[in-house]
Amino acid sequence: MKFSVAREALLDVLAAAETITGSKTNFSILSNILIEAKSGKLIISASNNDITMYAEIIAKIEKKGSVTVLEKILAGIIRELPADDILFELTETSMIQIKSLSPKIRGAYEIIGIPKDDFPAIHAFPEDAACLIFDKLQFKKMIKKTIFAVSADNLKYTLNGVYFEKNGNTVKMIGIDGRRLAHIEKEMKSSDLPDFNVIIPQQILSELLKTINGEGPLKFVFHENRLFFKFDNFVFTSTVVSGKFPNYSLFIPKESKFSFTAINSELISAIKRVAVLVDLESHRVKFHLEKNALQISAQNAELGNASTEIFLEFSGEPADLGFSYQYLIEILREIETEEVI
Repeated sequence: MKFSVAREALLDVLAAAETITGSKTNFSILSNILIEAKSGKLIISASNNDITMYAEIIAKIEKKGSVTVLEKILAGIIRELPADDILFELTETSMIQIKSLSPKIRGAYEIIGIPKDDFPAIHAFPEDAACLIFDKLQFKKMIKKTIFAVSADNLKYTLNGVYFEKNGNTVKMIGIDGRRLAHIEKEMKSSDLPDFNVIIPQQILSELLKTINGEGPLKFVFHENRLFFKFDNFVFTSTVVSGKFPNYSLFIPKESKFSFTAINSELISAIKRVAVLVDLESHRVKFHLEKNALQISAQNAELGNASTEIFLEFSGEPADLGFSYQYLIEILREIETEEVI
């Protein structure tokens, strides 16, 4: 195997592979990436058995072949080389020689390569399967507005992902952890794709959130109980979270006793001011509503207390509410409008 490839293109793919290969595992081969040199392109794959990522890079292929290599070591080498093409060559002794083609430096690296025999099978993107097509940034926004509410409790495994539902031309994403709920929906163009619902694992959504950049289409396929996401030169795939997701509509009130309107940035600032003296176990802040005013307070039995007041639109009866300030700020940060209700 022998090829040359642009450093920046290679670094982009290695960055996407880093957290996948960095997952704790009992299989050392999963700390490696698979490099395959084919006609006119390089395919780099990473897997932790739950999630697989592969990407195609344009490369000058002099000799086809494949090998796996420790991602952490390879990424460290590539980061230190100048911004020129890099030459790779696999020797008969399974050593990978790496040289920068920059005229400014001399020298080379040699690292151990391992045959791909034990590397997990790569599930190719099902090109013929029906798919949903999103704008990349729109899908990234939907992830960002729901993933923070996903449960980290492995005993609540059906809540360890975001619920995705397609119903007609409407798609919804919902995150629940038992204490909070995040919900977003979007109208899609007319599609013949049958309705379906699935729980998308948090880990693959985190990888997508990290990797998606810029404008362009993203294809989402649910095929043979696997999830596929294709955009730019990347494909991410994973299994689904098994089990039945709770009926989230039961947690959304049909009506409210009262409401108030505040400037979002002012509300966040006020909460953060009093949170300095919040109770370290409950993280609770108290809201006291009166006519056109909201008093926010926190109390710590060992350190003291804090309070602040902001003016807003409210004309109902006085009311008291309590919230985890961390949960509340996470929600408010995802609201893009100037005012919040």
